[in-house]
Amino acid sequence: MTRSPTFRQRVEHIARAALAEALPPKQVAQAVARVSLAFAAAHRTARDPSALEACTDASIGSCIALSALTGLMPGGSHALVYLVPQAARRGEPPELQWRPTHRGYAALALEDAGLVLLPVAVFESDELEVSFGEAAHHQSFDQQGEIIGVYVTIRRAADGVVLSRPWIPKSTIEKIRATSRAGNRGPWGTHYEEMALAAAIRWCHGRGTIPSSSTRLQSAMVEEVSAEAAQITQVQRPARIGSRQPAPESHQIPADDMPEEAPARERQREAVERSEDEEEAP
Repeated sequence: MTRSPTFRQRVEHIARAALAEALPPKQVAQAVARVSLAFAAAHRTARDPSALEACTDASIGSCIALSALTGLMPGGSHALVYLVPQAARRGEPPELQWRPTHRGYAALALEDAGLVLLPVAVFESDELEVSFGEAAHHQSFDQQGEIIGVYVTIRRAADGVVLSRPWIPKSTIEKIRATSRAGNRGPWGTHYEEMALAAAIRWCHGRGTIPSSSTRLQSAMVEEVSAEAAQITQVQRPARIGSRQPAPESHQIPADDMPEEAPARERQREAVERSEDEEEAP
């Protein structure tokens, strides 16, 4: 009787096929070994290992490619990325989702852009002063009550200069959560604080407050930001070709939740639109 391959053996097989075209031949074996070891560790520590085993090969291959591209590996007590099985529709096989943590985003920002990202959750019992959309003062008191928001300190590692400290209220985090297919289960249900910290970093990146052109950082955030930016900036995006999900609806953010100073990207867009209107005017 033929024994079924272990999860690690299955990952190794998928990884060889997924990475063969993306990496030079000499690097494939090393990348396959590293990825399979990390995915096997995540499988061993998973609450339900069988859920990972049930995921499609194609979705596992996508997660393998992202881990190889960014260097963010799952597994360990302080994982840089989570592997989350999700079923697209009832009765369909689950697909493996690749979800970086705030630690993963911070690691990439430090390595590629020389930036220190420090997201901090603020609770109901804390004292917080917000000025011009940024956290000006925060004093924590034993983290009592619910989370009311997150601010992210963005600092240059070279000289310690703080570039900004944007404040992201819970109302915005909940809008981000609403765009997730696992908004009411999975990590959002079991590790809300960690997911809120990661969502705050993605929000900052989507608003242009994290100055980085890192390809790895862009790759880690592009899938999440593409859905969230449609909600936050009211940009109506079409559904991707071949996607079963419809285009997300745009939502108006209350004025109290919006930073008082528009981000540079938005100001540039408005300037371009004004110049185009002036050219068209008789």
